[in-house]
Amino acid sequence: MTQIPRADPGLDCPLHRQPMEAVCHKCPWWLQVRGLNRNTGVEVDSWGCAVGFLPMLLIENASQTRGAAAATEEARNRIVEVFEGVTQSLAAIAAEPATLMAGESAKVIAIAREEHRGVYARLRGLWR
Repeated sequence: MTQIPRADPGLDCPLHRQPMEAVCHKCPWWLQVRGLNRNTGVEVDSWGCAVGFLPMLLIENASQTRGAAAATEEARNRIVEVFEGVTQSLAAIAAEPATLMAGESAKVIAIAREEHRGVYARLRGLWR
């Protein structure tokens, strides 16, 4: 198990009302944070109070949420494009059934089925 370091001298803990170097290494809120500082791009590996880390962690959480929302919107837009194409194909087939001869209608239906299978294959590819 790693040794929990003491806090830097000179600051008082607002919860315990004692010098931080005397109490923080025993406090359950004294924790280690590792990661990448998004503002500077520098690797972070520091010990500190969880309450003190909250603003930084909330900013990181908001950033991750925005990224997930953007990815969801992109996937939604791609799905809408695919289904618009299917809708247009089906509308074109439905618009001209009277002009097709019996053999040609079977070909058109077969083409529509193949296109339909391709749409589902493309959709499955989006989620991999």
